[in-house]
Amino acid sequence: MVESAAIASEQPIPEWVDRLSWFHARIRQALDAGVGEVLQFAVDAVATVLDADQASLYVFEPSVRDVRRSVVGGPQPGLFRERPYEGHINGPSGMAFAHDSAVIVDPHVLTEHDRTMIGSMLIAPIPLRAGTTATIAVVNGSGSRTFAKSDITTMSIVAHELGMLIDSHERLAAEKSQRRLAESLREVTSSMVSSLDFTAVLGALLNGLEPMMQFTAASVLLREGEMMRVMAAHGIEDATEIQKSYFKVASHPILKEVVETQGHVVVHGLTADQAPVYAGIGNIEHFIAMPLVSRNRVIGVLTVSRSRGEPFDLEELIVLDAFSVQGAVAIQNARLFQSTQESLAKTETLYQTAQALIAFDSLTEMLQTVVDGAARSIPARQVSLQTVSLRERRIIHFVRGGEDRNGIASVNFEELWDGLGGWVLRNKEPVISNADDDERREGALARKRARNARLGSRMVVPVRFRGKLFGVMQAAKMRGEPDFDRRDLELLGAMANQAAMAVENARLFDEVQRLANTDELTGLSNRRDLFDRGQRELDRSVRSEQAVCALMLDIDSFKAVNDTHGHSIGDEVLREIAARIQGAVRDVDIVGRYGGEEFAVVLPETELDIAIVVAERVRHAISNRPFDTGAGSLDIQASLGVAQADKRGGETIGHLLDRADTAMYVAKTDGGDVVKAA
Repeated sequence: MVESAAIASEQPIPEWVDRLSWFHARIRQALDAGVGEVLQFAVDAVATVLDADQASLYVFEPSVRDVRRSVVGGPQPGLFRERPYEGHINGPSGMAFAHDSAVIVDPHVLTEHDRTMIGSMLIAPIPLRAGTTATIAVVNGSGSRTFAKSDITTMSIVAHELGMLIDSHERLAAEKSQRRLAESLREVTSSMVSSLDFTAVLGALLNGLEPMMQFTAASVLLREGEMMRVMAAHGIEDATEIQKSYFKVASHPILKEVVETQGHVVVHGLTADQAPVYAGIGNIEHFIAMPLVSRNRVIGVLTVSRSRGEPFDLEELIVLDAFSVQGAVAIQNARLFQSTQESLAKTETLYQTAQALIAFDSLTEMLQTVVDGAARSIPARQVSLQTVSLRERRIIHFVRGGEDRNGIASVNFEELWDGLGGWVLRNKEPVISNADDDERREGALARKRARNARLGSRMVVPVRFRGKLFGVMQAAKMRGEPDFDRRDLELLGAMANQAAMAVENARLFDEVQRLANTDELTGLSNRRDLFDRGQRELDRSVRSEQAVCALMLDIDSFKAVNDTHGHSIGDEVLREIAARIQGAVRDVDIVGRYGGEEFAVVLPETELDIAIVVAERVRHAISNRPFDTGAGSLDIQASLGVAQADKRGGETIGHLLDRADTAMYVAKTDGGDVVKAA
């Protein structure tokens, strides 16, 4: 016997309106929580609204005939037990879907066990987006109240509200998941395409997949003719041994299906003796094999498995598919590189460097990528790159790479200058020094260091761009290994050229940034840079609960200097003021020209009493010594104001400087050449 919502809707009563109002209020309290927490909160509220012993929510995925989510609540959550997908569809949930409305369940639909436990059951379908179905059920045990027709109306409205709630959270979760997937794919893709080495590509693929989905084991198999070989594995004991395993595609059902259909294979309930070694050890509850396809051909398989827990859901399949697409491209690129390394070494290495220029903001990271790329491309044990300042005779960057990178000894500029690197810096020409050469292009100490390090063949090329020399790039083998040849030297030179271009671009960028943020006359931070850096320091101080103070300085009677001696002399005074302020404060303090004859200093991690001491030091630095100018010696004084930021936060750098400016104005009205605190 089934009672429909249409019958119940003819009998609305004020009580269910009050109960629904309470239900809405309860749900609103949990809207900001995660979908699992919200649904549990909602299910418990449904049990309360309908005065039920148990409430249960089930979300189904008909395409894979699976229960995607189940949430149980109420005071007696064990009355209506968990069951597989078929048990729901052939039971009460199927009845609700068939009637497309809330129904009071006929006991004959229940299992024999259910009938002994359940006195009354009410169930309703939850309207959801296409491809997903759900039901909400309430149950009372034997001896509890029987659900009435009036409850059907309440249940129908509750189901509708739950549908909107689930869809809303599903959309939000999907958006978050898509953003997370896109960001992870960007990072993984950048990592994979920045390397054409098999080990690095496969490692990046599995490492990038790990935070995106829960799995017990994962592996990558690559196709070699009619065979598949395990090339990488995570979460599998004896992974090194497993990576020697080959599988004949035609005799392996899972691999055969993936290759023939170019589609993924999902398997549930593999016993230990049924599971392939690349799926993991022991019983495998859930397993997916996803094809790696390049140019319409399966080149390998990406697998993930779970030994227990929930089946892989649609979102995880989408993640795995996206990773397999990116992984297939990166793997195929690595294969092409490996098979044509000799003929395409220069082109592929330049590609790597171009990727590094795009992917990294840090010049040091970019140079490290260039060095690592050279170490992979050139048969060298050691690769290093040194950028130098010839005028200051110092090394700026010293980057190491290669299998024996830790064996590359640190050298200072003079030691570099004494060796082959110095010869290249002086002559601006590349050089190869073979193991048996009586090398006279470097000094005796440099030759001794090479012998002690058991170095064999060596190459050094200049790092230069459009006539500008930035340093040298070096590669070395160990004694007993084959010598470098001209092709190796050309490839190292091409890498060095890309490094030089990056150094020049970084230099130009830094120069543009410096000009945009620097006061042209004094070389201090301009007003914009002062406010930007000062605000960041203020925000940091609030997070770290550290004090921060600001000084404002105004030159006393500066107009008289300009009127009497001219603006050129005034500019000299401003430049000297800037230098004296910088000499009186720490390197970490932010000094800027606020405007005209006003200067500002932001003092991180400084209490007010210390800031006053600093301000007095600045005042003395200005007033205690005359200024030597083109108009002769001038006595200059300044007034300073000091203010400390509110440690509770909420204050902008502009407001802090305004308070320091007010204190400075008090100092000027008191006659000047003094420090006042706000």
